Amino acid sequence: MENVPVECERPPGKKVEKEREKKRKSREREDKEFSEALREMTDDRKILMVERKESLMRVENRNAELLEIKKKKVEMEIKAQEERSMILAEKKRKNDMEIMKLDIGSMNSVQQEYFHNLQMEILEEQRNKA
Repeated sequence: MENVPVECERPPGKKVEKEREKKRKSREREDKEFSEALREMTDDRKILMVERKESLMRVENRNAELLEIKKKKVEMEIKAQEERSMILAEKKRKNDMEIMKLDIGSMNSVQQEYFHNLQMEILEEQRNKA
């Protein structure tokens, strides 16, 4: 037999085993730190999302309240306008009645013509309403 060098792998020594264990623990510690940082970031994101949602809800509520206030204001303006229209219509009706009651026989011809034309306009308006 010839002398052929045979390479045999030796079992790892204590020093190599300790180094391997040290690297494993270091990786575990890094993984744990990474996992902790990731968990904190995830928790922070959840909190931020909740705060954002609450903020949006507050804005939506404020907008809804403002819209309701504007609706009430418009309703009040419409009601006030209707009341003004009714008052004006009543004043016009009273004025028309006074014009219709006038005795135009005692007036000069210009006044008679003017008030006669007004009376005719009032009659025409009444006919058109009916």
